[in-house]
Amino acid sequence: MKILSGIVNFKLTIKGGSSMSGLQVGAIIVGAAVCIIAVGYNIWNEYVRK
Repeated sequence: MKILSGIVNFKLTIKGGSSMSGLQVGAIIVGAAVCIIAVGYNIWNEYVRK
């Protein structure tokens, strides 16, 4: 339920403009993207080196 409400709040924030909850969700998305890119980069390096 918390995840669904977070998604709904994020969509409303995008339509309504910036807010604290929107900034927090944006920071979480950016952090998650950075983690995914870092993990993917490490995996890519492992395959390239082999």
